[in-house]
Amino acid sequence: MITVAAALSLFVLSSPQTTPAPAPPAESPSSPSSPSSPSSPSSPSSPSSPPRPPKDVSVGALVVVDGWVRLPPPGAKMAAGYPRLRNRGAQPLRVVGVSTSASPKAELHTHTHENGVMKMRKVDGVDVKGGAEVAFAPGGLHIMIMNITKPLTEGTPVELTLTLSDGRTVTATLPVLKAAPKPTLPLPG
Repeated sequence: MITVAAALSLFVLSSPQTTPAPAPPAESPSSPSSPSSPSSPSSPSSPSSPPRPPKDVSVGALVVVDGWVRLPPPGAKMAAGYPRLRNRGAQPLRVVGVSTSASPKAELHTHTHENGVMKMRKVDGVDVKGGAEVAFAPGGLHIMIMNITKPLTEGTPVELTLTLSDGRTVTATLPVLKAAPKPTLPLPG
């Protein structure tokens, strides 16, 4: 299992954003049964400084580049997460499940327009084409975290584990934020 960044939100987008990914770096082979060392999650930030984006984490060709979880209103038992996934390989990958330390239930969801009404729907999987990225975002693809067991607070990390169709998993630690983070340049090292 590997630590990965993912994010949640309760807003609406019309479709996932799929963009070509940068050229893949050389990678070592990874098998479903060989554990990798997790990347260290970013530490919570003080309210005066923006949270540091989590480091990229990967399993095989799938990389969780960054992400966040939307801070739910006080007393709410649901939240949404938004990771950005990159496929460094040539073959398509499929994310088929998600779990989290924050809740006993989490699902992959999207928003659809039906007869002029926005509706949220569970999806069976999310495909990431070879050499492409899929960005989960408010109003589109998101991870729905349901029945939250303890209140989420701004700046604290939430661990999300994504399951691929071949059974491999990648675990990301994402910060809880009030609003989507502004795009940042990659951090050194």
